Formats: sequence, C-alpha cells, structure tokens
Amino acid sequence: MSKTRAVRISEAQIQRYMGDDAVSQLRDTRHGNLRFRYGAHGSGSWYLVLHRNSKTQWKKIGNYPAVKTASVMKHFPELLTQYSLVPHSTVVLPEWESVGELLDWYVKRVLCNRFMSSKRKASVKSVVKVHLMPKLGSLLIDELDHAVLDTQLIWPLQQDYELSTVRLILAVLKKAFKQARTLKLIALNPISEIQFSDFTDAKIIPKSCALQANSVAQLAEQLGACDEMERTFVLMMLLHGTRIGETRLAKWSHIDMENNTWFIPKENTKTKVDHVLPLTYVALTLLADFDADSRAGFIFKSGAVAGLSEKQANDVVQRVSDREWRAHDLRKFARTAWMDLDIDYLVAEMLLNHVLNKMDKTYIHTHATHLMRDALVKYHDWLMTQGLGQQLKKEIKGWV
Repeated sequence: MSKTRAVRISEAQIQRYMGDDAVSQLRDTRHGNLRFRYGAHGSGSWYLVLHRNSKTQWKKIGNYPAVKTASVMKHFPELLTQYSLVPHSTVVLPEWESVGELLDWYVKRVLCNRFMSSKRKASVKSVVKVHLMPKLGSLLIDELDHAVLDTQLIWPLQQDYELSTVRLILAVLKKAFKQARTLKLIALNPISEIQFSDFTDAKIIPKSCALQANSVAQLAEQLGACDEMERTFVLMMLLHGTRIGETRLAKWSHIDMENNTWFIPKENTKTKVDHVLPLTYVALTLLADFDADSRAGFIFKSGAVAGLSEKQANDVVQRVSDREWRAHDLRKFARTAWMDLDIDYLVAEMLLNHVLNKMDKTYIHTHATHLMRDALVKYHDWLMTQGLGQQLKKEIKGWV
C-alpha cells in the first residue's frame, strides 16, 4: 500500500498525518511537483520533484518546521520557474519571513561562536537589540532594498550617531544576511549589493587622538598623581602601544628578564597571533621597580589572584586620565610618535601586531626583533626628552 497521501498540503494536514506509520509523505494536489516527506521528532523536508529525460529528480528546497507551509506556497511558483529555466541551479526556500527572525538566528549563532571574542559578541548583540530589531525586525526579508534601508535605518541613525557607528550597524546587518545566504537559509540576499557609500557622500573622518606630542608633560602629571599599579599599567601601554586587553592579561611568566622580551600569547591578542615585544632598559626598570605583592600570576591584579577585568582596566584609565582620553589613545599616540620619529612603517605595524601580508612578512622577518628593539629605544629616548621621566613622582631609574 502506498505511503503517499494526495492532499491540499497545509499545517493541519501535516499535523494530521504526523506520527502515522502508514504515511511517509504528502503530495500537494495544487502543485503536483511539491512533496512533503516526514522525518523524525516532528520534522520533515520539502521537495520539488522534476521529471526530465525519463528521469525523476528530487530537489530538496527546505526543512520543516523551519520553513513554514505558508512560505512554501508563497514562493513555490517562482522556485519552479527558476528550476525550469536553470535546471542545475541551487534554490532554497527561506526559513524565515521577517528580518527579525533572521537576526534572532544570527545572534544565537554569534553567541555560540567560540572563535569570536566576548567583546565582539556583546557588540553584535547590542547592535541587533538596540538598533536593527526596533527599526527593521518587523519587515519582511524581501521588502529590504536601498529605499527601505535609507528611510528606516540609515537616515534616522545618522541624526543621532557618528557615521562610523552607522556604518558599523549596517555592517552587522550585511554580515547576518551574507551568512544566511551562504548557508542557503534564504533564497536571495536582498542587500548583497548595498554599500554604505550608497547613502551618503560624506567621508568618515577618523577620530583624532586625544593625546598629542605636547601632552606628555600633562600625562606625566596625571601618572604622578595615581598609585603605582595604575601608573605602571598605563605606562606599559604608552611604552609599547599595546591594547588594553593585551596589557591587563599580562603575566609575570610572560616577561623574560634574561632575553628582555614580553610574550603576549595569541589568546590575548586581537589578531589571534602570538606577539613578542622587545623590552628596553626603561621597560625592564619599570617592571623591576614595580612593588608587586607577588611575582607570580597576573602583573596587574584585582585582589590576591585575579587579573583586572575589562571594566576594571577601563576604570583605571578613566581615573588616570580624568576621562580626557581612553586606552586606545595611548596606542594612537605611540603610532603617531613612531611615524614622527621616522620609524619604518612595517616595523611600526609589527610593534602594533597588525596583520601583515606575505610579502611584508618576508621583507621584515629576518631582522624583525632587532628593528623593533631599535624603534622602541628611539621612542623611549624621545619620551624622556619630553619630560615624562622627570615629572613622575616615583622616579624610574635611568630616565633622568
């Protein structure tokens, strides 16, 4: 006896035969090419059945219950046409109707990505919750186009936020749709060709550094007014241009006093690549003079054992700077100073642990450590001439 039932497929009919061992699939009486095949645990699959050259081809077009019956009926005629025109094309039915459903899926996927930093996960989640969901969540996926994005998202956002922030928000939306289309969870990506420049001719001007070359004396006064741990923490970032996360997670075991290096393991870096920085006499003396409770574990501790959290590290910088500059300004300051001191561009990129292309790596690899050390010595000598050493309440030996 045949296990196929010819019915007008609907949610009610699917549920009617769910769990019936005598029925394995449904054939739609409206669209003779459409089949629904039952799976395990309330699941199923949608198929388009084609007959060509005396052969029968089954094309899977979606999973149930991710792809609802209403979506199948809505898109089936155009899907059938697509297969008729291009027999070997790969077309799937969308698993979601609304932008909100797609964004929900994307956030869940991001939060489960163990290769993405916690900071990036929080950023994506916030962008979706605060901006994308309220403005686009209720729209149908196939409603998105330039005009809708302009009126519903881009133009309202640019009234309240910097263009760099608006661009970041659009980038999250584009990434979500690209990922869904790559995995064939949506039939088409309606925003694949959309670029931020389509909406405005205004150029995004990089935020200027809050610390200038003539700010060193003032910075020294700010450092002299804080405690030793805070001063040493900020100085390590200033001296090496390291990121706040790389610095707060530094351990004494990463410091090699014999070979004069600071090892930053890849799990602590943004680029996920191990980074080794030369330590000059200035940096070595700073660390040697640091009156730490213990020379084990984290260099910058919160309590007896734990290192500074992300919030605690940012709070330190805010206290030292009196909210006049951020940790990233220290990194910008170092990069600008290196340029002013005629330090080779590739050497500066190496110090910042930026990703280099293969040609650059080959060019600089042989003498990388030597060149990086010379660059830091030159930079630290320059900092001395700007009065940083003399201004500190706790004098660092060798700076005067």
